[in-house]
Amino acid sequence: MKKNLKNLATVFLLMGSSFIFTAAHASQTEPEAVVTFAGYKNTQPVYKLNIKNPENVKLNVVIKDQDGNILFEEVLDGTDISRNYLFLKEELGSRSLVFEVSRTENPLISRIQIDRKAGK
Repeated sequence: MKKNLKNLATVFLLMGSSFIFTAAHASQTEPEAVVTFAGYKNTQPVYKLNIKNPENVKLNVVIKDQDGNILFEEVLDGTDISRNYLFLKEELGSRSLVFEVSRTENPLISRIQIDRKAGK
């Protein structure tokens, strides 16, 4: 009986520490970014950036062309972020777009390249 009680206590201790580790690990999730083509506004292409940011950390968003020229940048925070970006196709031409999302104090989280050769 004493041995069974000791084994049961060990099982509960392991289960409890496993739960604590899982909860702590689950809270350390990286933000996820997705870019989609949203359509046109007055014949200009619009791209939608959605970011899931469960820890609500400040994020830098930088949009560049394929040559590395910065077209737009901003700092965002929030848990569910959604932004639309309109680009003048006369200025952009068929060059690719690069969306970079990073934490303000850490390196790059996401780098998404949009190939515009399809006309979007």
